[in-house]
Amino acid sequence: MHIIKAELQHLPDLIPLFDGYRILYSQTSDYVKAKTFLTNRIQNRESIIYIAYDDENAIGFTQLYPLFSSVSMRLCFC
Repeated sequence: MHIIKAELQHLPDLIPLFDGYRILYSQTSDYVKAKTFLTNRIQNRESIIYIAYDDENAIGFTQLYPLFSSVSMRLCFC
């Protein structure tokens, strides 16, 4: 197994995984909207996505949304 950072050229592998994830959470399958959503996240650098491959087969993914920063803790009144 190997893991790579997803770029736009990986969308054909990523879309079915992402769509399956949404279906798991009772969402309707929608490849067109999934492609648009993922394209926007990658192009706008709003998330980082990694894809896991077993040989040539995409078998999983994770999507990270940068929101919190340990450096910003100084601004927090937690």
